[in-house]
Amino acid sequence: MNIELVSVMVLAYNAEKYITDLLESIKKQTYQRLELVVSDDASTDNTVKIVEEWCKKNSDRFENIIVRKSEANQGVTKNVNLGYKECNGKYIKLIAADDKLAEDCIEAMALEAEKEHCNVLFGKMETFGVAVKKQIYPVNYLFYEMTAKEQYKQLLSVNEVAAPTVFIRKDFLAKNGYCDEQYEFMEDYPLWLKLTKNGEKLKLLDKVVVYYRRSEDSLTSTTGKAAVGKKYFSTYKRFFYEKKLLPMLQYKKYRDIARELKEFLYKDLLILTGNKQGSSVSNRLKKIFYS
Repeated sequence: MNIELVSVMVLAYNAEKYITDLLESIKKQTYQRLELVVSDDASTDNTVKIVEEWCKKNSDRFENIIVRKSEANQGVTKNVNLGYKECNGKYIKLIAADDKLAEDCIEAMALEAEKEHCNVLFGKMETFGVAVKKQIYPVNYLFYEMTAKEQYKQLLSVNEVAAPTVFIRKDFLAKNGYCDEQYEFMEDYPLWLKLTKNGEKLKLLDKVVVYYRRSEDSLTSTTGKAAVGKKYFSTYKRFFYEKKLLPMLQYKKYRDIARELKEFLYKDLLILTGNKQGSSVSNRLKKIFYS
């Protein structure tokens, strides 16, 4: 194959515990032509210092290294777009700072993207972490056999995409306007809906390319003290009413609408009653709504 430059774009925020593991997994890639771009969203820990010191020691491994730092927190979607715009490769492999790449991730995805002329490609991801049972995602492989229109309709009901595995052409991403910054804590789902609505079929490489860390630090996690991640929930609810509800009505997805509205009510009540995971109130609400 004609070896193209690939940008590995690391999305970082207060990731000092894990980011070295990710950087080492990028360094060990079997694919040689790599650019490393780190987009940091005003971390308050030692993330940037760790990255800069690591980059100095490993600069020979990459054709180019860019460490982009925000002076104030921008939110995940803005941080993603700022990082994307710094990338110079034909393709971009986005990865969060607490995840890891399989050693042949870039090689396998670049080869598949070139062979199949993919603008956007996904792979499989395997979960890992303390006391986490190994799982492989995505679960529904049939989703990737659908047409773009069918994928769009399915995505209105449920997000089937393993976002951490995304591998996308830079020029295609720029042409489609990057991620929607109206939704600052939800960078991925609106993009998949936009692309499939515009006729772009999402394709799958049948291979584990990313190891996805499950931890209590996750923005959408409900395994910590809070029962609901309020920032993500607020962003998603607004997105639902502004972008999803009308097309769901057009496609007569009434059961899915009812399910979403029920979930909104449940989470709103959790927040109003203290938002504590495992509390007597939260347990009672769960029993009322889902038993």
